[in-house]
Amino acid sequence: MGNENIDSILQKTAAYIEKTQTEIDSYNEKRNAFLKRASEAADKLVEHGLIRKDQRDTLITKLAVDESEVWGLVEKLAASVSVDGLGKASGIEVADMSALDPFERLVLYGDSQAQTSNSGMIE
Repeated sequence: MGNENIDSILQKTAAYIEKTQTEIDSYNEKRNAFLKRASEAADKLVEHGLIRKDQRDTLITKLAVDESEVWGLVEKLAASVSVDGLGKASGIEVADMSALDPFERLVLYGDSQAQTSNSGMIE
């Protein structure tokens, strides 16, 4: 093996290290940012009573091992959150519903008599 061959190997190795080190540094920055946010999110989950305080570190460790575990957490949170109801019907009665069109009577007040022979379409 000649010096030219060794020099070529050294140059290729240096180029490879330079390229991969940049990628490794970028990955480490993203990973640290992710873990910082995971920690902040875990604190918020504890604060809002969604996880127990003693589960905080377990959650962060789980996410550190496999970042895709965050989606399992999102699914669990989604399953535990219910949609607020739209409320209940108003007790206020309308004195004269004849001023309302059939759509308003049906949608707003649930008037089963809202259907009329006039569909509103041009014939």
